[in-house]
Amino acid sequence: MENTTETQSTEVLVIEDVTKLEEILNQSGLETTDITEVKGNYLPFLQELHEIKKLSAKIDFENPTPLDEKIASDLRKRTVKVRTGSAEVKDKRKRIHLLKGNVEQASYNLIKANCELFEESLSQVENARKIAEQKRIDALRDERLAELTPLGYEHKPGIDLGTMDEALFAAVKSGLIAEQKRKEDEAKAAEAARIEAKRVQDLHDARKQILLDHWQFMTDEEKQISFGLLADDDFNTLLSTVQVRHGEFDAKQKEIEAENARLKVAADEQAKAEAAKGEIRRQRLQILKPYNYVHESDVAELTTEEFHTLTEKVASDYRAEQKRLNDEREAHEKKVAEDARIAAELKAKQDAEAKAEADRLAALEAEANKGDAEKFVSFMNDLKALTTKYTFTGKKYITLYDTCVELINKILTYGTDKTKK
Repeated sequence: MENTTETQSTEVLVIEDVTKLEEILNQSGLETTDITEVKGNYLPFLQELHEIKKLSAKIDFENPTPLDEKIASDLRKRTVKVRTGSAEVKDKRKRIHLLKGNVEQASYNLIKANCELFEESLSQVENARKIAEQKRIDALRDERLAELTPLGYEHKPGIDLGTMDEALFAAVKSGLIAEQKRKEDEAKAAEAARIEAKRVQDLHDARKQILLDHWQFMTDEEKQISFGLLADDDFNTLLSTVQVRHGEFDAKQKEIEAENARLKVAADEQAKAEAAKGEIRRQRLQILKPYNYVHESDVAELTTEEFHTLTEKVASDYRAEQKRLNDEREAHEKKVAEDARIAAELKAKQDAEAKAEADRLAALEAEANKGDAEKFVSFMNDLKALTTKYTFTGKKYITLYDTCVELINKILTYGTDKTKK
């Protein structure tokens, strides 16, 4: 009953297609003979398509079997021939007349549209198993990807989880699980190492804080030790050792402080003695100062009697030296006075001779200069005339002329002074 219905439906579609074709031809404006010719060319294709669609009624489109697939494949290929055959007719006829070509194109489009729709329906049946298999592969791919992604799976080109066999997939999954466990174990080990390192560092810091009071008594090697790695006994031994060093240092410091205190008392007493001796030295040198005493010995070391004897000797020597110097000075002064008298007499004689010679030369010069004096006076008058001869208007040359006049006046003054001498 269902096939009968589908056959009737197919026949109705063919009738409708023939009707549409007749409408297209009637509206084309072609001659009846041309219409008949076009209809005769394309009607066989519609009839063939009608036959193919009748045969397709045998196909179970909802649940196709392998037989349905074969029938669909054969019918699709026949439909392709209908479409391509009509295309060949269309192309051949379009080359005859452009007007006819438009009609041909409309007729072809009608057949092409029907063919392509029907071909798609048949293709779905023909490839039903392929489509179903592809859907299964896609679903399996998604399922496996969802399973592997939490394990750190990263897709690599060329690997398809959907088509991978179960054994290989199981191997990939177990490998990812093993890698994930390895990373977790490494993370746990790293965390344990971090916790242990922190414990060691905290213990190191705490023990170093204990040692800071004795730090200066530790060797450079001891300061480089990681105290957190030492066993308790080893650390206690180190602490006791530096505490002993610290105690020995403190005891030594006390000894040094006591010795410094003793030395300070002794130094203070020495300073007082030196101060007293210095005062004696100052007083005695003050007594000896008028006699120009040269320090040959420390007068503060002398007894009172020794200093008295030294004072008398120094005073006696000073007076004798002063007498000797006075005698020498008097003799020198007499000699100087005599030399000055002789020099004065000689100079007076030389001055008289020089004056006589100068007077003689002056007389000769005066005689020679009688003509020159008149010429020099003329020269001086010419220079003086230059100081008022010119008048300038520009600031630059006014200043320059004033400067030159000033220099000329200096020359006039100089010449006047020299002619008077």
